[in-house]
Amino acid sequence: MERGGFIALLSVEKPEAMASAKRVAEHLSGDYACLQWGKTVHPSLHVGVAVVDNQPGDPPERTLKRIQEFLTGD
Repeated sequence: MERGGFIALLSVEKPEAMASAKRVAEHLSGDYACLQWGKTVHPSLHVGVAVVDNQPGDPPERTLKRIQEFLTGD
């Protein structure tokens, strides 16, 4: 089974980010129907969400490292 990743960056306060993350995980996870090579397949999407709370002055490398850790499970 293939695993993919998608990143969304939001510039919002932490409480709003947490609420949005919860909604995304609840509403996007589930079974879908799509075509693959002309046949209908039913992949199940499991959404994992993380919120990175950057502090003023944090280097961009810190954010990128946390994103990489989330995507790879490290």
